Amino acid sequence: MDKFPKSAKLDHVCYDIRGTVHKKALQLEEEGNKSSSSISATLRRSALKHLMKS
Repeated sequence: MDKFPKSAKLDHVCYDIRGTVHKKALQLEEEGNKSSSSISATLRRSALKHLMKS
């Protein structure tokens, strides 16, 4: 698969994954699937925020 570098235009763009998509992404990562580092970081931040609210 070809890899494309991230555009500098996206340096300040944040992605937030929520709800069932977030749960599925965490499940897939637990099963050993890898996601891009920026999405993984977002997942970690989202999970931490969720845990802090609990």
